[in-house]
Amino acid sequence: MYKALSLAEQKQFERFLHSPYFNVPPTALAFFTYLGEIHRAMPEKYFTPSTLARQVPLLKTVAIQDTAGSQLMKAYDKFCELRQWQQNSSETTYNRLLLLKTQNRHEEFKTEYDNFEKELHSRADKDAVYFDLLQRLTELKFNRLKPQPNAKKREDIKPVIDAIDTHYAILKIRYLCEAFNRQRVLDTQWSAQELNPLLPHLQAYQTEQYAYVWLFTQACHMLSAGTYAESLPYYSLIKEYIAKQPANTTSSTVIELSDYMQSHSVRWSSAGFAEAAKEYLYWIEYKMNHQLLAADGQIAPVVFTNALTTMIRIKHPLHKIQQFVRKYEPMLPPEMINGSRGYADGLIAFASAHFDAAARHFTAATSPPDRLFNCILKRWIFMSKFEQAPYNDHLHALLTNFEKYIARNKAFLPTTAPAFLQFIHYARLLLTHTGKNEKQQVITALTAQAYFSGKDWLLEKLTQTSNQ
Repeated sequence: MYKALSLAEQKQFERFLHSPYFNVPPTALAFFTYLGEIHRAMPEKYFTPSTLARQVPLLKTVAIQDTAGSQLMKAYDKFCELRQWQQNSSETTYNRLLLLKTQNRHEEFKTEYDNFEKELHSRADKDAVYFDLLQRLTELKFNRLKPQPNAKKREDIKPVIDAIDTHYAILKIRYLCEAFNRQRVLDTQWSAQELNPLLPHLQAYQTEQYAYVWLFTQACHMLSAGTYAESLPYYSLIKEYIAKQPANTTSSTVIELSDYMQSHSVRWSSAGFAEAAKEYLYWIEYKMNHQLLAADGQIAPVVFTNALTTMIRIKHPLHKIQQFVRKYEPMLPPEMINGSRGYADGLIAFASAHFDAAARHFTAATSPPDRLFNCILKRWIFMSKFEQAPYNDHLHALLTNFEKYIARNKAFLPTTAPAFLQFIHYARLLLTHTGKNEKQQVITALTAQAYFSGKDWLLEKLTQTSNQ
């Protein structure tokens, strides 16, 4: 705790401890003074019970020392809470207005209220905090009223109700964005109809002047859209807004929206839209440029592997793929680095047409607990082996093994097993339907299928072999 404080913060904390208002026990104060005397080194020998008892007379027993330490930590927590409160000037102003209101100081309240309201409306960033304050201020103005001198009637409280409705709509639309974003993974059901009751309350804020409300409304429409085409107008508006922001500043709102844009692109890329795959890489590069891809120096394995897979799919320049791996592979969690590294090496070898090496890397990357990742690897192993030696008998065995693996682990692959089984089905047809007419029939049937990973490669191989 003490080491985490800067010199200025230590002095502030010391003043806090000495203030009679906060009633800090003398033993806790004595403990803090002792810390100040040895803070540069703080070797353990200075913290033995006997040393503390000898150096600080007030801390003569272990029980007193333990109590003093606990009291000092409680005082530190209060100090941090007070400092946080003081740093929020809006909350201190609101609390002063509340005080004036409860003390029935009407003239002072009106003057300070009008000044604060004017300052609040002049703020550039009208985010959730702005609307929260706006609602509470409106409630404070019209509610909890004590009759003013010579007041003839109470005022209409409709502005309070309107402010509450608006604030609620903003909160709900923000959470709906997250609900729509998660529903593919969690298999929850959220309807775009959830938006309809909220929109009238937000109509006045659908401009860039109220960017927070406007952006999350667009994001909600985008994430709840039933088709890629329906989502694109909203997607484009958000992308244009983010692109206009200064390069050296990234607000928390923009960071959150960039996550939704990335998630949206993954969703429709997975549905077979090549343009969405390119957009996904756009957001990966955006986050790289703004140091947002690796939170606290660590990149999520799913982001690392998704980015690489997309790069391979759209035939991204090989040197850029290698640059990405060199930069972000060391930032993977230690327990995940071997599997992700093997996958990355396999993809690069595959893109370089070193198919034997690719198969070896994919095989080495296998991770027993991660069934989904293992299925992805098995698909790539088959593709690599096919590129090496098409129509080898060993390829049939690979598909049979793959199919049995899915059957054994179907409980762990509730939503992904059908796509892998589709790949196996058409991979078998690739191996067994060798005639030109047969292959053309398979191509027609496969083209009509919904997109699944590996479909593009299967169509490419079927087309190549049917033309031979």
